[in-house]
Amino acid sequence: MKKDKIVCIIPSISTGGAEKMVIDLANNIDSKNFEVYLISLYSKKNNVYEDLIDEDRVRLIYLNKKSGIDVKTFIKLFNELKKIKPSVIHTHLNAAIYSIPWKVFNANVGWIHTIHNEASKEMPRLYLGVMKLMYKRGIATPIAISNLIKNSIKDYYGISDKIIPLIYNCIDTKYFKPNHDNDEMFKNNVTKLCCVARFSYQKNHSLLLEAFSIALKQVSDLELTLVGDGELRTEIEEKIVALSIGDKVKLVGNTNNVVKYLQQSDLFILSSRYEGLPLSVLEAMATGLGIIAPEVGGIPDVVSSGEEGILVKPNDLQSLSSAIVTLATNHQLLSRMKENAYRKSKDFDVKIMSKLYEEEYHTCVKLKN
Repeated sequence: MKKDKIVCIIPSISTGGAEKMVIDLANNIDSKNFEVYLISLYSKKNNVYEDLIDEDRVRLIYLNKKSGIDVKTFIKLFNELKKIKPSVIHTHLNAAIYSIPWKVFNANVGWIHTIHNEASKEMPRLYLGVMKLMYKRGIATPIAISNLIKNSIKDYYGISDKIIPLIYNCIDTKYFKPNHDNDEMFKNNVTKLCCVARFSYQKNHSLLLEAFSIALKQVSDLELTLVGDGELRTEIEEKIVALSIGDKVKLVGNTNNVVKYLQQSDLFILSSRYEGLPLSVLEAMATGLGIIAPEVGGIPDVVSSGEEGILVKPNDLQSLSSAIVTLATNHQLLSRMKENAYRKSKDFDVKIMSKLYEEEYHTCVKLKN
């Protein structure tokens, strides 16, 4: 049986949630029915995410894009797609713009684009204007990763929600799981918090550190582990020193063993200004952690405040610090939330996501044929 060729296109394989979702999806698409390609516009990053790609299942291509608008990358992508002859292209983030010239000459090929953030924040405004035209004319199909994202697509682009499929981001729940050897919570009476996030403006680590510092004044037996790296690392290091909390905060950097740090923790905490549907929250839930997170993006779709964790208003210092104190001093409540989070995570396994995207691919192929 002839396999449909799926080409996933992404700006780069950097260590972010969208990139991780693309890798998980590519690795889990049914190889009996689909031939999968993953094109990165930028060059190889030599990071932990690239090691996760199953190159027995996924054909990986780098186009070595230069920063900024790079005309040569339009040509390189056009030529690669011409050679591959895809059945469907599946774009992510700004990579969508580089796919347009090829799509103009290949109207019979399906195009879906996953929107990983609020529609108005996904790309520069000029790019958003171009994508609006693609959606309005039915050239591309936008995929939402949460209800809030779906509503933002509908409102921003002025298109019917009936043509916006909703497919939640998911994770590998066989890999992210509790370590029952570490089941004793609050070892040495210390509540261990963990944050897995890129050091960027969006993730708002400065607020997290301030909230943690305030909570320490009420509950001294707290520890915070920050997993990740990014452009604001120096600023974050300086903030830790300024708050005099260096003995309570551990910076891990990027790692291919995130699950290890989650399994050693009691609580997962996030302080983002805005979100799509962060995989880090789902990974923490699958590992059996209670969640403290802002009520933004798709987080309320997966965490009910008071059930799997506590949701707070975004950029609210007092609410964030109070949530830390509440769960650090109420072990019974946190234990119940950890159990609830673990159960809820089973609804977000990568196999579910892969199957839904496969259905979208099949739909695209049928419509174009």
